[in-house]
Amino acid sequence: EMIRGTVTIWVDRGIKIESGVGVPDRIIGSGFFIDKRGYILTNYHVIKSEVDPKYEGYSRLYVKLSGMESEKIPARVIGYDKIFDLALIKTEIKPKFVFYSSGSPNVKPGDKIYAIGSPGGLENTITAGIVSAVGRKFMQMGSAIQVDAPLNPGNSGGPLLSSNAELIGVVFAGIEQFEGINFAIPWYWVSKLLPDLYKKGEVKHSWFGMALDENEKGMEVIYTIPDEPADRAGIKQGDIILKM
Repeated sequence: EMIRGTVTIWVDRGIKIESGVGVPDRIIGSGFFIDKRGYILTNYHVIKSEVDPKYEGYSRLYVKLSGMESEKIPARVIGYDKIFDLALIKTEIKPKFVFYSSGSPNVKPGDKIYAIGSPGGLENTITAGIVSAVGRKFMQMGSAIQVDAPLNPGNSGGPLLSSNAELIGVVFAGIEQFEGINFAIPWYWVSKLLPDLYKKGEVKHSWFGMALDENEKGMEVIYTIPDEPADRAGIKQGDIILKM
């Protein structure tokens, strides 16, 4: 049933030249419905060419529904977050299944997990594994879930599920040179960002411009970036942040 709520994200970028030969330029990812009105959650890096002002080429966004892989349905980007690698897109169709979460599921190392996606464009693929670690400082902000489920290009943006079919995150990255090391954005962060994604356009985050280290002293300032807010406020290296 959940497979029916997942889609293959297809970004057609025309033709690119490789070794003097023109070949199709396609970006393939995954996504899943979170709203009966046709809203789909995926990764920003999958749909980047649709909203990146620096990209000057051809770009068209489509989705392929489960069971209807031969039909491409137009979609448009509603909101996106570069920092957390999330994007909300919309199609004018009524989904057969909508994913939802009752909160922020408690995830711990060793828990069984499942991922649904389209690795290499192979739709409706389910892979399984365990949570390898939680709290990985992999993203610019917040922490990620590390999993050992087999994930490949095309899985990006797909749902990560617990053994009880709870939605616990969004698959977003892997380290190419290391097999079996993959990551997901915890639903804790996704749920906090969704209201801003619905507001349309790029999600903006507050910025202090400093790095902190949590140690026996407390939250110690490691450095501040010149002329950024923390520096302008007079915060110095070695200061201890007591309260925000």
